[in-house]
Amino acid sequence: MKQLIHYLKNLPPTPFPCFPIIGHLHLLFKHNSSLPRTLAKLSESYGPILYLWFGFRPVLVVSSPLAVEQSLGQNDLIFAGRPQLIAGKIIGYNNSILLLASDTNHCRNLRRILTANILSPIRLKFISAVCHDEALSVIRQLYKSGHHFCDQSQRNKDSELAALAATGSVIAVKDQQMVDMNALFYDFTYQVMVRMIVGKHDGSRWVSKNGNKFKEVLKKMYEISGSIYTRDILPLVRNMRSEKRMRVIHEKSDEMLQELLEEERSRMTSSCCMVNKDMSVVQVLLTMQTTHPTTYTDDILKGVILVLFLAGVDTSASTMEWIMTLLLNNPFALMKAQAEIDEQIGHGRIVEEADLRNLNYVRCIINETLRMYPTVPMLLPHESSKDCLVGRYHIPRGTMLLVNVWGIHNNPQLWDNPKKFMPERFEGINENQVGYKFMPFGSGRRRCPGENLAMRVIGQLIGLLIQCFEWERTSEELINMEERVRLTMLKVKPLRAKFGPRLSMLNQISQI
Repeated sequence: MKQLIHYLKNLPPTPFPCFPIIGHLHLLFKHNSSLPRTLAKLSESYGPILYLWFGFRPVLVVSSPLAVEQSLGQNDLIFAGRPQLIAGKIIGYNNSILLLASDTNHCRNLRRILTANILSPIRLKFISAVCHDEALSVIRQLYKSGHHFCDQSQRNKDSELAALAATGSVIAVKDQQMVDMNALFYDFTYQVMVRMIVGKHDGSRWVSKNGNKFKEVLKKMYEISGSIYTRDILPLVRNMRSEKRMRVIHEKSDEMLQELLEEERSRMTSSCCMVNKDMSVVQVLLTMQTTHPTTYTDDILKGVILVLFLAGVDTSASTMEWIMTLLLNNPFALMKAQAEIDEQIGHGRIVEEADLRNLNYVRCIINETLRMYPTVPMLLPHESSKDCLVGRYHIPRGTMLLVNVWGIHNNPQLWDNPKKFMPERFEGINENQVGYKFMPFGSGRRRCPGENLAMRVIGQLIGLLIQCFEWERTSEELINMEERVRLTMLKVKPLRAKFGPRLSMLNQISQI
């Protein structure tokens, strides 16, 4: 009877059976794999437009470029909303942060703040300088760790190197130099975001008091994101202990962000009434608050800061880890990238941000990595604000939309040999020309506004690592590519790699 009603309502194909209370949840655990892979398998059987029940919640899953165009293109306004999730209510300031807010004037205003005041082209140039400075710091630390490696007593006496070793990024194992790439990339992206948001570290009480603590809070938030849907699927069996943990994490985050606002507010003078490119993000937000105090409350400002951290740290760090993993498993691509950098830049100077536009193969490597391992394999969920049509199917109001980016990026009908790492497939092709086949930053009005920032952060450090060092796997075996999916796609086993300075760049590295 339920299947007949489903047919009469002209809903998309749906798997059988659909059980009471749990809906199709039994299918999600049947294949013992990640959600994107499971949904991709279901789409192979039932088509690219799939209708599921996650407990009591109706879900539309789209897994083809045409289906995405019909949902986020033709029905962009209808699907611009977000489902109201428990995590968003507790951690996201009652679903008011940009990532989780419904498509209201408030949401559109937050987006304007980011695009016009925080991530504008003029400010991105300033942020790029910060990013370049932090990337040079990474190169300097790696070089010093290798330079003193053979002299254990000298390494122990070197205070700067000892501080680096304390972070856990560089590990000494007998006669090898190894670096924990996971820790290195996370620390790098976190430092970039701190300098972008807080400004110069000198004299910042907040950085010295809360910098490392807030990094740990962010990691706990990322862990929670792994089960962001499960607490909303079956309200009758919600885990109260889990919600209590969310509230504790939110209270810690809120307290630290409030301290940051208060510290910067006490520094600013009443004459600071104009936003300029040299301001930190906190200064920009507080300047806007002085003219519109009721619109930009402290909670709104803290929400903007939290979104920048959440969207800017883990995502870029995980992408860089996948890039280096793929290059280590494909050393010919690494050598080809080094050859391109040597040809375009030479050995007399190091890669700068302005060089990235000329490093076509490096850009292809980044795009191919984002194709195979998209940072957010399932776009953040959308929700229909009214009834609509996707393809020839009727989609009721209140349906949650999931776009399986991983399924589209790894579909053999769309990409030749999609499991093979082939950066060359992007040569001579602008990533915008492939349309809905390739959308690592989403699509439509909820597309990620930080795309340009992310590409700058990733490109600058990856370019320098390729130019300045030789890289090898820690063993002859290929690196394990198994992934685990939270909201982002991470490696199950963090990447460690052997490295050493390239002799042709030794003079330049030593002067950094």
